[in-house]
Amino acid sequence: MEPKRKYDIVIFGATSFTGKYLVYEVLKALSNGDKFSWAIAARSVDKMDELIRSIEKDTGKDLSAVNKITADVYNPPSLVSMAKQAHVILNCVGPYLQWGEAVVKACSEEGTHHLDLSGEPLFLGRMEQKYSAVAEDSGAYIIGACGFDSIPADYGASYLQQNFEGDINSIECFVDIGSDNSSVSTLHYGTYHSGVLMMHRIRELLPLKRQLSQDYNPPKPTYKLPFRPIMYRNEINSWCMFVPFPDGDVMERTQRYAFLKEKRKPVQTRAYIQFPSLFIALFVLIGSFFLGLLAQFKFGLRLLEKHPKLFSLGYASHEGPSVEDMNKTKFTFTLVAKGWSNSQEHHSEPPNKVKILKVRGTNPAYGGTVTLFLQAAITIIAERERMPSKGGVYSPGIAFARTTLIDRLNRNGVTFSLQKDQTNQANSGFLGAKLVYTTGRIESSSSQVFYLTHTHSITGKICPVLVT
Repeated sequence: MEPKRKYDIVIFGATSFTGKYLVYEVLKALSNGDKFSWAIAARSVDKMDELIRSIEKDTGKDLSAVNKITADVYNPPSLVSMAKQAHVILNCVGPYLQWGEAVVKACSEEGTHHLDLSGEPLFLGRMEQKYSAVAEDSGAYIIGACGFDSIPADYGASYLQQNFEGDINSIECFVDIGSDNSSVSTLHYGTYHSGVLMMHRIRELLPLKRQLSQDYNPPKPTYKLPFRPIMYRNEINSWCMFVPFPDGDVMERTQRYAFLKEKRKPVQTRAYIQFPSLFIALFVLIGSFFLGLLAQFKFGLRLLEKHPKLFSLGYASHEGPSVEDMNKTKFTFTLVAKGWSNSQEHHSEPPNKVKILKVRGTNPAYGGTVTLFLQAAITIIAERERMPSKGGVYSPGIAFARTTLIDRLNRNGVTFSLQKDQTNQANSGFLGAKLVYTTGRIESSSSQVFYLTHTHSITGKICPVLVT
């Protein structure tokens, strides 16, 4: 039995850009009938008072009864005091690589559940390494990546596994982010800065992953998922670029846990981001490499931190996007599970079945994220018996696997919808379609480009599938 606490939920970092929108989400949830006690926490009482006045003016609601807790990452006793008052801490104070560990430490030791929005694999891995045993002893759930990164991908993959009749060979996740206004700023500086710091310290990640996976020796798949950094996929009619984190990394953590702790056969996973053309995909790939290289040097890090608009091509700023601009941005996750319609130890035939999950929402960086974040916290409070039997450091796909989080999200604007099964042609570019292949060669004065295309019998679209 969990100890009685004063508040169900405390928002730490409520005065931050994301924290403010999380307060709005709390008010919406309470007005929709959810029941929980809550408070806000930050290091400045004046800023918390200013936040409350601003939201009161915007909503017309009296928020004078909202309690405020003073807590500062530089003052560990204040974090312990905050943790002792809450069942769940929603931590909005990032970058987590800089400020996150002190909060995780306090929550792990006090048996307080901790959720964050980290898309930083180095932070997530270190928390798993350092606090798994402490959290298990105290009963605390330490669950990272509980927003756009990476509930749709990771929890969505777990949901697919539960609803796939047969054996799954692989799950691939494709993310599409689109806006009605391509010129809008879509990121606040804090989000951008977290990504920059992650690139700066990326060399620390590989040794950490080796340490975490030293006991992980899963059976080799008979049908291995090929590695393709850029490709065209017919299931989504789009060019895609492989992205190893955050979603890919979190999905791997879930599969590793399932194999080591639950003795389940792991599924191959990959994550990609979609682009409207090959040119844009190549541009982003080259640009990401350049930014990652620049971030390895101190002078480069300072440049990236000082000029967010320049290096993000206008997509990040200290001001952040307006509410109107954020609400124009939509996101879709397409998760494609391929496997076999029957369950058996070994399969001699290639995968013959596909099941697709679509996850859709609005305002991925903030609006959709705070919905995912808050509903995850409410799920812990309302469905304690469906959560893992003991505390620990978990991914969303493990922590919420047996809960009704999907139903809660569907009611709150982030929708999960399973598509009808497609069978017999799981290895074709699009099940149910006949593919007509052509090859050719384009010559120029400096090079030769060889290509392979196919014509889709349903759409009639001619699509390149290989360019060398």
